[in-house]
Amino acid sequence: MKITPQQRSNEKRKRLQALRIGKTYSKRLDSARLNELERVLRLADNYPIDDWAEELPKLINEKYLKRWYKDLYIGVGLPAAREEVNEFMGQKAEPYKDMWEEALEEWIRTKAGKKIKLITGTFKDWFRGAVKEAIKDKEGIEFSVQSLFENVMNHYVEVKEWQIRRIIQTESLAALSVAQAESIDALGIRYTKTWGISGHNTRPAHMVMEGVTIKDDEYFVVDGEYLLYPRDIGGSAANVINCACFVIRRPIGRI
Repeated sequence: MKITPQQRSNEKRKRLQALRIGKTYSKRLDSARLNELERVLRLADNYPIDDWAEELPKLINEKYLKRWYKDLYIGVGLPAAREEVNEFMGQKAEPYKDMWEEALEEWIRTKAGKKIKLITGTFKDWFRGAVKEAIKDKEGIEFSVQSLFENVMNHYVEVKEWQIRRIIQTESLAALSVAQAESIDALGIRYTKTWGISGHNTRPAHMVMEGVTIKDDEYFVVDGEYLLYPRDIGGSAANVINCACFVIRRPIGRI
């Protein structure tokens, strides 16, 4: 199936809308991370300096991510689900919010843990590197917890903008994909799905997927990976991060 310029433009509008909504959750994540970072750094006195890089990252607990993640996915997902159903049905449907929300919450309940673990793992890796950098070439006995605190916090201020932005962009667009898929699947209507590219900085492996059409329960094979749709949770970072592709769904039988 050929993707029309109008469809491509419409999907771009949806992506921008998802990103605008997702951005409203950035301050909340930044504040929670800042508090957690301060909490862990203040525990450094409990460990020898030589153990800081190994032991302190283990103390990071981003328990706030579970609620934050759910709120972002619901915030981005509900309007996306409503619009997807309207377009799929070819008319203004009256979607049942509870049905879309239930489908999204079920996905979050069963799948979000994997994403949260990856997000926290990346944060811990950064923190470990920041601690190592802070104590590098320092006389261990002279290097204080306050010095560690100041060094790491200053580093966080420098990098937090791109860290938070990367998470927001990735998860907002992932939420868009999930909401679109889950809302249509909830209708119980068989359909075909066609992969489309944004046309902007598209990676070669995704470019060859342009126009590929398969049935609803089939997988797109993208650079050797099996994905139900762009930014599917089963994809690697190489296939998911900064992906701006989309899927056009059409009920089977519609001309």
